Amino acid sequence: QIKVAMAAVPGESSSSSSSSAQALVPSALELSRRVNSLVDLTDMHKILQDCISTEASIDAELEALLAQRHTTSAALEALAPSRDALIIIRGDAERVLKQVSAAATFAQNAGASIRTLDVTQDRVRKALAVATDELDRATCADALADALAAGGPPAGGGGGA
Repeated sequence: QIKVAMAAVPGESSSSSSSSAQALVPSALELSRRVNSLVDLTDMHKILQDCISTEASIDAELEALLAQRHTTSAALEALAPSRDALIIIRGDAERVLKQVSAAATFAQNAGASIRTLDVTQDRVRKALAVATDELDRATCADALADALAAGGPPAGGGGGA
């Protein structure tokens, strides 16, 4: 079985072994280039030792993760009852959100209607004031016309001659 790991080729800079598995697996082309560039047995032994070291660190990391598996599984099992409750709560929250959204839309529409009614009410008040003023003017004009037709000022008027 062949394990693939990045190892430093002499003359190239390399970082210390990373705990990230993605950083340890080169592309096939890169691996081929590195292997083809090896001509010295010492360099090959160095790369082999680096690969073995990297493999050991990956194995240790995997063992640590596997050791935590029981704890993680137990924690997930402990969360299972909460999951069902959270699903119910989520559904309730979505229904409440829809209701609140509908209420907000209704309130916006009602507010717009109230503003329209306020503007209309103000216009009606102004029209009523104009009509009242016109009625008062007409009443005054009628009284003046009656007084002129009677041949003098209205009774009680002080028109001294």
